[in-house]
Amino acid sequence: PVCPNGHFVCNECKSDACPTCRVDMGDAKSLLAVTVIENIDHKCKFVDCEGIFPFDKIEEHAKVCCHRTVSCPHSKCNVKVGLSKLLDHLKDADCSFFPVTIKKVSDVKTLKINMTE
Repeated sequence: PVCPNGHFVCNECKSDACPTCRVDMGDAKSLLAVTVIENIDHKCKFVDCEGIFPFDKIEEHAKVCCHRTVSCPHSKCNVKVGLSKLLDHLKDADCSFFPVTIKKVSDVKTLKINMTE
């Protein structure tokens, strides 16, 4: 946290008033910190992704990242796994609740997964 006059305060010391100048703390942000954060590249938050993106693109990437976390489609399985590892998970004996048929459809990015009870 930072007071409106630019004094930095740790979370432990933060109160309603700045301990240095006694003005109301409010919800001010450090302009320097914000500027740095907005102008450096950020690594994708998903473990296997090595992508690095500008601040204004990182959230957009996370929505379509091929390593984003997804839930197993089996209703009896509560596992969350990286999308890039979902097929391996579905083939795994620990997740073989039902037979799974995996078929590539027209292009490499599309898979049809049939799960029968």
